[in-house]
Amino acid sequence: MLNISVAFFNVRSLTCNFVKFKDILNAERYDVVGVVETRLDARMLSVNLNISGYDLVRMDRNSRGGGVAAYVSNKLKYINLGGSCADDLEQLWIKVYLSKCTCIIGTLYRPPRTLKENYSNFLNFFEDNVSNFVISCNKFICGGDINIDLLNTENKYTIQFLDALDSFGLKQIINSATRVDRQSATLLDALIISSDLEPIDFGVKYPDVTDHLLVFCRFKQPKSDANSLKFTFRNFKRLDKDWLMELLLVTPFDLILYIENIDEKVAAFSGLLIDLFDTVCPYKTITFKKKKPPWITDTIILMITLRDKSFKKYKNSKNLQDWNYYKTLRNQINIAIRNEKRAYLQETINNNRSQKELWQKFRDLEIYSRNKKTIIPESLNNAQLINDYFLQHSGIETSSNLELIHFYKNHTVKNFNALFEFSLVDEDIIYKYLLDIKSEAIGIDDVSIKMILLCCPYILPIITNIINSCLLSNTFPDEWKISKVLPMPKKSHPLELSDLRPISILPTLSKCLEKIMNAQIKVYLDRNVLLPKRQSGFRQGYSCTTSLLDVVDDVLRMTDIGKTTVFSFTGLYKGIRHHFS
Repeated sequence: MLNISVAFFNVRSLTCNFVKFKDILNAERYDVVGVVETRLDARMLSVNLNISGYDLVRMDRNSRGGGVAAYVSNKLKYINLGGSCADDLEQLWIKVYLSKCTCIIGTLYRPPRTLKENYSNFLNFFEDNVSNFVISCNKFICGGDINIDLLNTENKYTIQFLDALDSFGLKQIINSATRVDRQSATLLDALIISSDLEPIDFGVKYPDVTDHLLVFCRFKQPKSDANSLKFTFRNFKRLDKDWLMELLLVTPFDLILYIENIDEKVAAFSGLLIDLFDTVCPYKTITFKKKKPPWITDTIILMITLRDKSFKKYKNSKNLQDWNYYKTLRNQINIAIRNEKRAYLQETINNNRSQKELWQKFRDLEIYSRNKKTIIPESLNNAQLINDYFLQHSGIETSSNLELIHFYKNHTVKNFNALFEFSLVDEDIIYKYLLDIKSEAIGIDDVSIKMILLCCPYILPIITNIINSCLLSNTFPDEWKISKVLPMPKKSHPLELSDLRPISILPTLSKCLEKIMNAQIKVYLDRNVLLPKRQSGFRQGYSCTTSLLDVVDDVLRMTDIGKTTVFSFTGLYKGIRHHFS
């Protein structure tokens, strides 16, 4: 089954109705929403129409009225196929890449000129585009305001349009009026899909934004609550430290001292520590629900309920009194929301004493956001594919490189007796390096720095024994070699696996061991003057800046004595051995 939800809406000026439209999108979380009559031009920047979780694709008329656009969930992988704002048909097309198929989605708007004048041009325009897309793609969806009453099945224009759809294997699924006023109820907003598609839900919604209703269809079950977020964590704020100390005294950490195998030591330590915290501070899951806007009061919610009921009543009765009652409620709600929002924002601006508090309020209201969150599209959201790609491009060789081993075996410093050996460390040094770890990220072993520090100094002798055992045996535990990799997008709209960057989260104690090893190796290299004087990489106090200064100094020195300097970057990296076993 197609895994997408789509809607189309004649917004009658996106800037004027942006707040209401944004509320609809945040509530429904459709994957793609086509918008017509946006009435935008180049002066209105897309950043001012940003909605969290969506990309805006637009095709402006750049003259009075018209214009089409689409809000596309940034979880989707898609490409913009372009469109046009011709007099007979304004259109915007995108191709969406789903897990098992591709889908063309088009947003259409036919300006309401005299039907006789432009209908044939509109139909030709429509058929030319549809014929190309239907042939080239698995699935097809389009919709928008075509200004033809599709409820009037005896009208020749309606018949011609429906015949054209049938010839391409398409069907129009909306069966109720999308524009309702006192004089008429017409179906002007179409939603067209491939004949083999069967939506699980479709219809019309939201009569209070403009004189057009939103049309929608879902080909997947909506999430139980699109506005909720689940978060699992250990609540250390409610930790009973006295209870923790009591359990620490009876937990057999000392048995680890008698285990000889390094990997078994590490596994036993992690297991005992996790069991301990599962008892005193177990994981708990809480659900955060997105709050309604603070200016939407209980009174306004009640008025909205009454308005929706009155609209349904009018659709059934067609009574003038019911229509007037609905219009009165609709107008009163619009005025009430406008006044409540104005009052709230004025109070927010006037009562926040500092700029920091004011900007935090704006971030809470999603008026301003410093961090632009980028979500990996569903087409790339496959852990195995991402992992395979990162391994393929990591440069890690799975087997030993005998040529490389032979090279280093036969290229050693002669008559050099200061051989390197790791030295043992005490508890004070280990505790110092533990305090230096600022990240609270949890690695694959599920042990955090917070858990370790809460158990210090009781478990320090055990950690010291594990670290010293690693140094004595020149062994790095297998469990500490495994990192939890988070794929982070390199750009705002990732389309390929190459657009992702791996961020590795290492086990906490592996960081401590690495810091100790690094410190001892650095002291050894400096003491024996084994590093080139001009090496700038991976040395404290050196950087790319010092390297460039050295190059500039060489050039100036040669210039002073009348010599010419030539740079050759040919084969720069060929002499460097990149792969190490």
